[in-house]
Amino acid sequence: SQSGFKVILSTESEKRNTFSGLNYGISGYDIVLSNKPIIIDQAIFNNNRTGCYFGASTFVSVTNCVFNATFFLKVLPGDLYSGLYLDNCTGYQVEENTFSSDYSPMQPNDYKSVGLVVNNSGPEDNLVYNNNFRNLLWATQAQGINRSKEGTGLTIKCNDYQNNYQDISVTASEHGEVNGVRYYQGSNTSSVNAPAGNTFSHLNNNGNIYSDYLNNEFCGDIIYWHHYPFTTNEYVVPVYATPAPDFIKQNNPYNLTYGKTTACPSTLTGHTKSTIIESILSSTSSEEIYVDSLNILIDNGNTTSLVLDVATSIPPETMLLRDQLLASSPYLSDTVMVSAAEKEDVLPNSIITEVLTANPQSATASNVLSTLDSRSNPLSDIEMASIHANDTIVGHKKSLESKKAFYAGKKANSVYELARVFMNDSSLTSYNDSIRQALTHIHTPLSHYFQAFCHFNSDDSLGVVTALNSIPSEFNLSSEEINNQVFFEEYFDKLLQLKTEGRTVYDIDSIEKATMHSIMNNTSGLLHAYARNLLVLTDELVYHEPYIFPDTSSNKSTEIIEMRYAPIWSVSSFKLYPNPTKDYITIEYKLANEFSNAIVEVVSIGGVLINTFRLFNSSGEDIIDLRGWKSGTYVLKLVVDGKTIQSDKFVKQ
Repeated sequence: SQSGFKVILSTESEKRNTFSGLNYGISGYDIVLSNKPIIIDQAIFNNNRTGCYFGASTFVSVTNCVFNATFFLKVLPGDLYSGLYLDNCTGYQVEENTFSSDYSPMQPNDYKSVGLVVNNSGPEDNLVYNNNFRNLLWATQAQGINRSKEGTGLTIKCNDYQNNYQDISVTASEHGEVNGVRYYQGSNTSSVNAPAGNTFSHLNNNGNIYSDYLNNEFCGDIIYWHHYPFTTNEYVVPVYATPAPDFIKQNNPYNLTYGKTTACPSTLTGHTKSTIIESILSSTSSEEIYVDSLNILIDNGNTTSLVLDVATSIPPETMLLRDQLLASSPYLSDTVMVSAAEKEDVLPNSIITEVLTANPQSATASNVLSTLDSRSNPLSDIEMASIHANDTIVGHKKSLESKKAFYAGKKANSVYELARVFMNDSSLTSYNDSIRQALTHIHTPLSHYFQAFCHFNSDDSLGVVTALNSIPSEFNLSSEEINNQVFFEEYFDKLLQLKTEGRTVYDIDSIEKATMHSIMNNTSGLLHAYARNLLVLTDELVYHEPYIFPDTSSNKSTEIIEMRYAPIWSVSSFKLYPNPTKDYITIEYKLANEFSNAIVEVVSIGGVLINTFRLFNSSGEDIIDLRGWKSGTYVLKLVVDGKTIQSDKFVKQ
């Protein structure tokens, strides 16, 4: 499980290594951070039940291989054949492979063919890049937890999909906050390499087959940045998809044109240690620029202070708080928006709607929307329509976050590449120290655990303890992460005890096996997989890797909708509230024709025109700030196409 191996093209025979007719062509389990290389290059996996399976293996490299996922004996109904399965792996390289089977949409097989499965690769930035998938039932399957709350995770990029029933499917078996893939698939920077760059099958057989991108109901939202197609047969935009709950498709604002060689260049050649290190430093520098910008802009640089201001506000301060929130827009955090939505006594529905409209990134935030739903006076249909009309707009905050994520991903993948180079360098006597130093460029709890494993592999028990102890002080851990931290410490205690006593993992006794069962049953992610793998190797634990296929029996293909619009009303009208009022008044309006030329006029009771403003949407709300107005009675008129439709009085106290 820890020896490492290579499968490469033989330079003597000029023939590829071939694995055929096996349950598993190659399989491997790991229980610590891999300190030996697992490199599979230019191999053929033909007619195996699973071509390659890796469990909890780190920094695996699979390149230039051929995976043919078809049956090798008598096929039975419901049989499953797959190419590559990565189970709780991270830091992997999957590039320039070909995955195929003999699936045909016109003549479906009795068995399931799957190209690539990524199961629970966790919160780190990982990449599946520049592969070809064709004639598969399920081409690329991303299951479970492949993202973080901070926006990192798995990116599926520059892959070519042809004639598959489902090109990309992102699935989970139950709701979870970090289910799904990386929030930003691609980015909106000016680099031609920034957009996602996948090409899709675009199959749609009378609505009964949907092919391009499936994001099932248990997985989080994504934003998919795509190129502009250069030719009509470049299917770079995912058309047929099942988005749940929101799949936001965005053309890169720089209108970058797709071209395979420029948008998706190979990364398999020309990389030396010095060029990789240069890439890490350059990406780190670019990432820090956007980190600094976001720190300054989000909530004016002080989320805690703004949350406190919202929480301690009182009803007479409604307009002052509104001014403060709008002054920080469009960079309000979801934390502040949730706090604002909870202050129903200070911020009425109309002002909450106004603030949300100014911060489009919050229109898709589940915690914000659930807080709105819990208000005792729910938002009206018009107010919700105003919010959702804006929820597919990528605002300035998301734009900056996307650019930051682009460089963070480039940095992470360069770090993983450097780790593979160190592991493969026989001239290095202390490559674990080199790997650990490379990992310091990724500031996450998991990276710190990996650094602890590097100390362990170097027989540095003090370094292990120091690395573990630094995690609670450097990171704001969730309750689940605190639980995992406790069990990580226990896991390392057992590994260090075995090493001190000169025993291997195969020598663990019944009490130590019980400890491993406890760790496996009470943790998630990589630690769960490490403990499980150890028990598979020592305690006859039977484990079958899961396949989480979406239920397609009742679904049809759905073309992704780029924008939602408010409903069209039969009669143009408005209403005013509160009335009488002191600081502000809300006008809630709806227009019979969304293309109408509609204006609002406010006149004094004596007929003097005070203010005029345009209405640009078919329905919505506008807040009129009255703090500088004299007390008295005013008349508000709705004028559509030059005709006064309605007029009402209101009193400014």
